Formats: sequence, C-alpha cells, structure tokens
Amino acid sequence: MLPTVEGVDEIVIVDHSEDDEELAVLEEIGVNRVIAQANAGYGAGLNRGVRESKGDVLLLANPDLLLRPGTIEALVDALDGSDTGIAAPQLVWDEAGQWSVPQAPDTGWWGEIEARYSLWTARRRYFKEQLKLWEATEPTPTALVSGTLMAVTRTTFQAAGGFDPKYFLFYEENDFCLRVRRLGLHAVVAPDARVCHAIGVSADREAAEYFG
Repeated sequence: MLPTVEGVDEIVIVDHSEDDEELAVLEEIGVNRVIAQANAGYGAGLNRGVRESKGDVLLLANPDLLLRPGTIEALVDALDGSDTGIAAPQLVWDEAGQWSVPQAPDTGWWGEIEARYSLWTARRRYFKEQLKLWEATEPTPTALVSGTLMAVTRTTFQAAGGFDPKYFLFYEENDFCLRVRRLGLHAVVAPDARVCHAIGVSADREAAEYFG
C-alpha cells in the first residue's frame, strides 16, 4: 500500500501481530509512527491510530490495499460537501478493475420488511443501488460504506464517538456510519477514488484469532 499513498502528511500503523520481527520491519519502512498493541479488534486499532495522529482529515485503511493514483485527493475533495461526513472509494477485487466489491446494504425497517416478505424485491433494490454507485460520475450519497478505506474529518470522527470496540471485526463500519448519520451527515462514494482490495489477507488472520 505504501507506494500508492505519496503526499500524505503522516502515516500511523497500528500493529496487532505481537511479532517482534514484523514490528522491526515496519519500523524500518519510513512511516511516521508504528504502534504495537495486542489485538483488541479492527475498530479499536483505528481508534488508537486516530488518537496518536495529528491530521485534520483522517484516512482509515486496511493494510492490504492498492490505491489508484488520485484516490486520496478524490476522497479529500469529496469531504468538501457541507453535509458529507464520510467519503469512500469504489472498491474492486482485481487490479484491472473489472470486479466490483459492493458496498454494505442498508436494510433499515423498510428493508427488513422487504427481506422478510419479498426477497426478490429486496435484492432488486440492493443491486439497483450498487449499479447507481458504480456508474456515478460524481460523489454519490449512500447509507453505508465499507470500512476498507474511508476518509473522515477528525471533527466528525470525534463527534460520532469513533468506532465501538465491542465490534471486534465486521460491522464496526456499519455502526459508525449510522452514528455519523445521526449527526445529520451522510456517506458518499467518490467515483474518482478507486481501490483494489486484496480480500481477506488481513481479515482472515484477525477472524481466526477472534473465532478460534
């Protein structure tokens, strides 16, 4: 990931490996700060990284990402909207950008009714929303975004209370997005920001630790 994040003011890594050799490698790669701590979960790690950082705009990221040039600038620009709380990129599985990773669905009370009584209708609405996000030419509001990479201002992050550490892995971003919405802000997907996520490289290891 590091070769694709040139231009940022500060890089903070929270290392959950509890591996001295890995920590030594991280400390030599030229980032501003490496924090070693026991694995208390993805959200807890992000909270620690934010506390130890100084920037006004935060880029919260998985380690197993490849960013297309211009992605960081596009995310920061997308935060300029007066009612925008979170900016996220389009996600793909492959470097060629042919396979999209869908954003999380927002069920809500109406979605739950749809899923209970008409799964076909619920699926149709969900895929229609995903297509709208994929074909967008400007930052487009959506209810929930993946926590793979998101941009948020420090002010919004703190107002929303950060990530709830009770969510060790998975759904912590859903909870965070909902609390940002309660502030009167929304999440957007920025089409000029595109990220290839090497699915599972980090998540599989953390899930194995949590679920045994």
